[in-house]
Amino acid sequence: MAWGDDMITRNRVAALAATFACLRAATSWAGAAEGDAALARGDYAMAIAEYRPAADAGDVRAQVGMGKLYLDGLGVVHDGHVAVQWLRRAADKGDAPAQAWLGMAYGGGYDIARDDVESFRWFSKASAQGDALGRYGVGYDYFSGRAVVKDQKLGCEMFLQSANLGERLAMAKIGYCYDVGEGMPKDRAVAIGWYRRGAALGVREAQYKLGYALEEGYDGPPDPTAAAVQYQRAADRGLSLAQNSLGVLYQRGRGVPQDYRKAADLFRQAGLQGNDVAQENLARLYLYGYGVTRDIGTARDWYLKSGNLGNEVAESYLAALYAGVYGNTYMDAVQALKWTRAAADKGNPYGLYRMGELYLAGFGVPPDRAQAVEWWHRAADKGQFHAILRLAVAYHDGKGVTADAVAACDWMKRASAALPAQLAPATPGTAPAPSRESTDYDATLKLACPATAN
Repeated sequence: MAWGDDMITRNRVAALAATFACLRAATSWAGAAEGDAALARGDYAMAIAEYRPAADAGDVRAQVGMGKLYLDGLGVVHDGHVAVQWLRRAADKGDAPAQAWLGMAYGGGYDIARDDVESFRWFSKASAQGDALGRYGVGYDYFSGRAVVKDQKLGCEMFLQSANLGERLAMAKIGYCYDVGEGMPKDRAVAIGWYRRGAALGVREAQYKLGYALEEGYDGPPDPTAAAVQYQRAADRGLSLAQNSLGVLYQRGRGVPQDYRKAADLFRQAGLQGNDVAQENLARLYLYGYGVTRDIGTARDWYLKSGNLGNEVAESYLAALYAGVYGNTYMDAVQALKWTRAAADKGNPYGLYRMGELYLAGFGVPPDRAQAVEWWHRAADKGQFHAILRLAVAYHDGKGVTADAVAACDWMKRASAALPAQLAPATPGTAPAPSRESTDYDATLKLACPATAN
């Protein structure tokens, strides 16, 4: 073969190779695009069928798609390790979306070891390329002080950049920055604007925040009806904060018809996700029998879940329950002291009052009236009604404190001021109203301040 013929043949081979490469690339791109479309409409089996061949052929977009499917367990068994392998193949080629998703994967919430430093490293790589999710991740780390020195101003600036690039998650975060004035000047009008944008795009955190803003009346009169709509949308997406807030609206009949059964269902959904406030709310429904069959044992179980997460209201109820306020079934001096002290250490008024009761009765601690009076004073300073009554009697009788008729009468006058709230109809959400508390106001008034009683 002549030199010229050989060159022609080589050129033809090269052209054919280039053509096949282009066709392969086009096929891969088409597969990735079809995979994206299938993922968007929730057809995960089709997404996998389209992504996998393209991903195997080296298409980074398809590799990211495979990583996201495995990360969230969509159409495949959830496997964070496989997800990271797919994402890493694309990220090592410099693909910004893959780098950002690696940051998400290492940031926690998946079945791989959390690594905040590695998460920040990948977020930073993506952010440097202008990736919206990458900038959100960098903002989150600076705002929370995760893996870097905390800098809320820088964190909010990154959230703003990310949101302006269209990242939905950042819209809720920058809204929060303006809402509470952390990292940005406080401006609730701007905050609501961002919440609305995020909520319209289906971001559950933005829907919840918008609901709260509407309930509280950030930009007009409080609108619990509109708030309920937003809470419902976020609750349907599994956000426990929204489930609890919507439950409270049903409990109180604000913006929705009062429905304790619905409230209990919502509290249970949130409580099973570990929301301590919802757990305490559900416990109270069982304690009083609102929307559920009254069951002290079930109430105790939910209070324990909440109390073990540090909820001081739950701790105060456990203090009363183990002291026998709700019956003798669960009386336990050790547990009573444990939970009473936990609530009191947080400054909970009822916990402070119950510490006085323990010293009065010598339940879990040596009997000591002087100590009891000291604890009642601390509770009364926070307006605790039962503690105020106890002090009126203590000053009248001179037990644990020097008798002082004037002081006794003064304490009764304070009790009178607090009485309307104490006698208001008991509804879930109010302070404890135990069945065995000293609430005989009239008898105490006649004893401690007879002139006023007459």
